[in-house]
Amino acid sequence: MSAYRRRMGIEAMFRDCKGGGYHLEETGLSGTRLQALLLAMTLAYGAATFEGKKLWQLKLDKYVARSKDVVGASLRHSHFYVGLYAYAWVNFEQSYQATVETLLALSPGKRLFHQRGQAMALIRSML
Repeated sequence: MSAYRRRMGIEAMFRDCKGGGYHLEETGLSGTRLQALLLAMTLAYGAATFEGKKLWQLKLDKYVARSKDVVGASLRHSHFYVGLYAYAWVNFEQSYQATVETLLALSPGKRLFHQRGQAMALIRSML
């Protein structure tokens, strides 16, 4: 069973690198440039996976990614996916703060939920 779990982890990594985040095949690189890109991707993949696992351990992954399907104990999204989208979520919040404030002004009842939420502060403190 542990060998199967390891294999599924490797397949999730290939999916993440091919189409789930980095689109490696679309670069068309070869040789030295491909090696340089793979080195950079390895560092970025490791950082995103590490952050995603920390978010998962703190139960903050549900704020970043859609919740998992109830199909056994497997996760719907990899730790990489959660870590990658946590960075995107924080960058969105910083870039569109004025837009969020405008939308909250249109729905004053939602402001309390926005102010009470601690997920963004916790995620921001980890990144």
